[in-house]
Amino acid sequence: MSSIAHGGGVRPTRRAVALTNDDYHLPTPGPTFAGRDVFGPAAAYLCAGVELDELGDPVDPFSLVPGIVPLSRTDDGAIEAEVLWVDRFGNAQLNLDPDDVAAMGSPLVLRFGDTARSAARVGTYADLGPGQVGLLVDSYGLLAVSLNRRSAAEELHLAAGDLVRVEAAE
Repeated sequence: MSSIAHGGGVRPTRRAVALTNDDYHLPTPGPTFAGRDVFGPAAAYLCAGVELDELGDPVDPFSLVPGIVPLSRTDDGAIEAEVLWVDRFGNAQLNLDPDDVAAMGSPLVLRFGDTARSAARVGTYADLGPGQVGLLVDSYGLLAVSLNRRSAAEELHLAAGDLVRVEAAE
C-alpha cells in the first residue's frame, strides 16, 4: 500500500483523487505551472473545508507509485541527459540541473541521434534568435531544450525518453 509521511510517522494512503474538477483550480496554460494553478488552489480548498472527493475523480491508492526522475550522468567530460517530457509548446524538459553545465560555459553542443546542434544558455525565450536552440531554466529549475516561438521537440525530433548528450563547445 502507498503511504504518506507526516509529523506523526507514516500512515497508509486511504483515499486519493485526480484533480480533474476545474471548479477548484485556476485555468492553467500547461503542465509548467501546475503547482501554482492546480495544486495550490486545491490545497487551499481542502484547508477551507471542501471534501477531497469534490476535487476530482477517485484514484485507487494501491495504484500510486512515487515519481522517479532519472539522474543524468557524466561521461568523458560530457553529460548524458534524458528528455523527461515535452510540454505543449514543444520545449523538451531534460533531467539536467543548470549547475551541472555551469562550468561548460555557453554555447554548448547537444548531441541526439545522429544530430549535433549548438545551444545557448539563455534566461528567456526572447534571448534566442530565429532558429537558435537554447537551454532555458524552466519553472521546475531544470533545463529545457527550447526555441523562441517554435517547437524545439518538433524541429529537433525530440521525444520523452530520448537521450541528449551535452558537451562544452570547442
